[in-house]
Amino acid sequence: MKNLLSGKIYWVQDDFSYNSFYDPKKGETLHISTGVDNVLIDENMIKFSTLPIKNISNEIESYNVNLIINEHGIDYSGTFANTEDRDWSGPVTCELYENKKAYFLFGKWTESEFLFTWWAKINKTIILK
Repeated sequence: MKNLLSGKIYWVQDDFSYNSFYDPKKGETLHISTGVDNVLIDENMIKFSTLPIKNISNEIESYNVNLIINEHGIDYSGTFANTEDRDWSGPVTCELYENKKAYFLFGKWTESEFLFTWWAKINKTIILK
């Protein structure tokens, strides 16, 4: 039996790091969300899988994400890989925050030369499988 966490992930196309003012016109940005499953978080790494989702081309995709903490012990970086096509991959970075009930990940995701801001809320409630 494994102790697995789950939650939800969101992507917004563009850089929403709040370092500068950005006001996209209606229809210029893209927002996608799905569930995350099989989440493992420890002091050195974060791993999770996304549930299947339709992309903008109406194809079903899901991803595996592997992140490792940096040498300063603050940010995580790594890659995502499409579960059906491992050559479809790209860089992912995030910061990890937590409270008593959940983890919160916030970072950047680059896919096909498009930059996405992403975040995920991972519930600390354990699901036994």
